Amino acid sequence: MFGYVIANLEGLTQAQKDRYKGCYCGLCRVLKQQHGFSGRMTLTYDMTFLVLLLSALYEADEERGMEICPAHPLRKHFYWQTRYTAYAADMNVVLAYNNCRDDWQDDGSALKYWEAEALSCQCAAVRARWPRQCAAIEQCMAELSEIEQADTGDLDAAANCFGRLMGELFVTDELWDDRLRPFGEALGRFIYLLDAVIDLPEDLRHGRYNPLRTLPQDADLHALLTMLLGVLIFIDDYFNCLTVGAVMRPVTESHHISRAKLAYLIDATAAPVCMIAPVSSWAAAVSGYVNSDSVSGIQMFIRQIPWNY
Repeated sequence: MFGYVIANLEGLTQAQKDRYKGCYCGLCRVLKQQHGFSGRMTLTYDMTFLVLLLSALYEADEERGMEICPAHPLRKHFYWQTRYTAYAADMNVVLAYNNCRDDWQDDGSALKYWEAEALSCQCAAVRARWPRQCAAIEQCMAELSEIEQADTGDLDAAANCFGRLMGELFVTDELWDDRLRPFGEALGRFIYLLDAVIDLPEDLRHGRYNPLRTLPQDADLHALLTMLLGVLIFIDDYFNCLTVGAVMRPVTESHHISRAKLAYLIDATAAPVCMIAPVSSWAAAVSGYVNSDSVSGIQMFIRQIPWNY
């Protein structure tokens, strides 16, 4: 359930790509400093997003530099970090530790057991620094394990549990906590559902838990799931097409849905949904053309939604 929050690099300018990569390298650097080689191996794009978000919201001071590392041994590369980079590095280690333990308990994987053992000392140090977040993560992971073992088919219970876990990661006892907690919870629920959709074919083959496995497994269901994802990802129509296409193509192909039909379903829910969503790249673009003292661009866009629909 981790590794889904990644950047759409094709939609970024070169300067934005450089900043994103610099943030990723900064997080990798801090993981090595605070948690050693085993900590660096847990690096994910999810926590890079957390660093970017918190650093921007709280306008944190940045430390910048150029250095050589094992991943870039031939030339120096740019990195930047803030105080939230250290926080994200700690959360990265705790999540990786609990994820390894969960995989070991579910599958009996010896590799996951030893990976968890390698992170246990670092995880203990993180608990001392961030007791509330660590307690919430461990409690939610335990509840999620109980829900999966009960296997009642209650999709909301599992998604809401993971949502609470994600919500706590975004809260650092500062100004924007009241806004960030529901944002993190909503993101967590979406990630859990996305993970369930992607893993469904493999979980069915191996008889593993999946909250969607009780639903009818036919082509119509997966076409509906494709449309649902298309509606949920309303930020940008190009990002919608790239994400939903990459996620749903292997699922729909396994149920003999043609690529032409998949393309139609994606196209029917990408731009049409984006152009009526106030929080979207379409809204930002249209609002920029409005030059009026009596009404703002976003107000004009909202008033036009019924006509766009």
